[in-house]
Amino acid sequence: AIKRLERGVDLYRDALRSDEEINDARHNIEVARRAIERLRLIEQQQQQQQDNQDQDQENDDEQDQQQQNQDPSEARPPQAEQMSKDEAEQLLDAMRQEEQNKRLQLHPVMGAPVNVEKDW
Repeated sequence: AIKRLERGVDLYRDALRSDEEINDARHNIEVARRAIERLRLIEQQQQQQQDNQDQDQENDDEQDQQQQNQDPSEARPPQAEQMSKDEAEQLLDAMRQEEQNKRLQLHPVMGAPVNVEKDW
């Protein structure tokens, strides 16, 4: 998508070179540049999340290896932290809000969702 937007910017610049009075081309260049910036930011965030997940997985693997190397009599099962119903609901609400924020963030890049009627 970024490459297509960059190609579009190049084409709009070519149009401006042939006729400097084309205001639509200037506007479209700016819109495309902003879209490129948003997509790059999203890609960076996704890469950072992936890197964090990879690091977490490596840490988990190391902990598993250490636990396997320990004497079984020393190993204790991890105790689950108890959470009240209100805390669980607050956590779920926060996760829903975070998901909604992410969708709103992607909305300008991805476009508005389209309702499709089933024809079968």
